[in-house]
Amino acid sequence: YGYIIRICRKLKENSIVVYCKERKECENVSNILVNNNISACFYHAGLDKKDRDLRQEDWINNKVRVIVATNAFGMGIDKPDVRAVIHCGLPDSIESYFQESGRAGRDGENSWAIMLWDKSDIKRNREILSINFPSIEFMTEIYQKLYIYLNIAYGEGGGIVKYFDIQKFAQVYKINLIKTFYALKYLQQEGLWEITDQILNPSRIKFILNRDELYNINLNDKSLENFINSILRLYSGVFTKSVIINEEYIAKSTIDSVPNVVEKLKLLDNKGIIKYYPQKISPLIIIHYDRLKENEFKIDIDRYKSRKKQLEERLEAMIEYVSTNVCRSRYLIDYFGQNSKKECGICDYCLSLKSNTISDSEIKNKILDFISKKNDNKEQITISDIQEYGGILYSTKYLNILRELIDDKVIILKENFLYKR
Repeated sequence: YGYIIRICRKLKENSIVVYCKERKECENVSNILVNNNISACFYHAGLDKKDRDLRQEDWINNKVRVIVATNAFGMGIDKPDVRAVIHCGLPDSIESYFQESGRAGRDGENSWAIMLWDKSDIKRNREILSINFPSIEFMTEIYQKLYIYLNIAYGEGGGIVKYFDIQKFAQVYKINLIKTFYALKYLQQEGLWEITDQILNPSRIKFILNRDELYNINLNDKSLENFINSILRLYSGVFTKSVIINEEYIAKSTIDSVPNVVEKLKLLDNKGIIKYYPQKISPLIIIHYDRLKENEFKIDIDRYKSRKKQLEERLEAMIEYVSTNVCRSRYLIDYFGQNSKKECGICDYCLSLKSNTISDSEIKNKILDFISKKNDNKEQITISDIQEYGGILYSTKYLNILRELIDDKVIILKENFLYKR
């Protein structure tokens, strides 16, 4: 994370986006930056919407300089003065990388797209393929186990909404949590259900009785009948699916208190008229279709193979992009179907060609001149300053030559500070 700190300091007061793979890493990187006196915050789907919106607005309005986020961040945002987009690790595809890095420099000013990675990231990207696509047999098993876990019989379940804890589900059946997560995710992509993130899920209702049954029922309670009519005026679709509601809005519309509204909703739930799901910090699972029997449920094998192949091609293209010795801009232009014979001259590959023309003696002179000027100005200078002076591309070369200068006693390292002899 030292590179990220140096980049943020180098770009001083400019806006920066740092993309991380996982939520925990977002929080860790953000905390490291803040602890190094860099204005930063983290952003991911695990935050509630209000908090996400607030952090996004603070960054857009330059109240926060660096936002550290998963790829949940950025869609629909047009902030022109982003000076750098930094990726920690390899993105899942060139398309994602191109879109995310393209958020820098929309005002036409010089900007940087920086990817920090090592060989372990390549291995991790290749492992994604097997993780994202559990076997068809395992997913078929998960399909039935999920309905059993939710106490849903064959031929039932369509439209049901329930609180769902994937960790408890995996524990009950003693199955691998990560494999289970991706099996559920794949089946969600097939349209069988939707699982929300563990955030503050808003309240929902769904009428269990159909419209004719509702009108024929005698509640012997005029206020409750009026309440039902108010619900039907305020929300549509409540007979066919679970609908998000707001108890405070209902209270204002019916000139009532929120506790009374909640009490009436619970009463209707107890009477079997509606299903009421109060807001709760927990994932929800929304079942779209009735449960099928073992001999009826089939996963489309051709679609499974096609999706797996597409992901494999995207992952390998990303690995090739960072591994191959060609101009990065030229590679991207060719990848998206346009021919380019001209090299950009400013990517790491192009700059590395230029750096090969710089001799060790020239770098020695640069380091000595840099330290000498700092010493003359009574400024303290550290090894990290030399690393930063060398830049992301040449920092290792600068450090190696600095070590030689220290070994040769041309430069003195005293109490972590550098002095020219």
